[in-house]
Amino acid sequence: MNADRLDPQLVAYLSLREALGFQMRAEKILLPEFVAFVQAQEHTGPIRAQLALEWACQEATHRGPSGAARRLSMARGFLRYLQAAVPETEVPAPGLLPTPRRPKPFLFTPTQITALFEAAHASRPRGSLRPHTLSSVLGLLASTGLRMGEALRLQLDHVKLALDPPQ
Repeated sequence: MNADRLDPQLVAYLSLREALGFQMRAEKILLPEFVAFVQAQEHTGPIRAQLALEWACQEATHRGPSGAARRLSMARGFLRYLQAAVPETEVPAPGLLPTPRRPKPFLFTPTQITALFEAAHASRPRGSLRPHTLSSVLGLLASTGLRMGEALRLQLDHVKLALDPPQ
């Protein structure tokens, strides 16, 4: 594939994924770097899996051990899309780079949850909504198993009190 044809393909890929409802924040930053890397190699012909692997494994001080695997995964998605237009495009196999295991979740004991509620109720400023808000969020997290980010993104239309049972 001609390197100058990669930019329009990338724009089309990102637009398609966003239209399908995917949030492409990291991809909008990293995939242009991948295209620039391919263009800097003055690569002609179809993109090879080795090229994507070299890009993903580049040294960087700000990237943790899972960064290369995540970068390769993003490149893999774009290359899969590109393969429809250029069938000779190689898509790196999944599992080429190890991904670190997630840590085990920490489960609070009932005593620890009670202590968290007491600390939330004691928060300042007294008489404000903050103590009530903190204890409500803690109760929501403890009773539903939601993650913090999920709880913070809840919207009013997500609450369905008219259903039996309420959701």
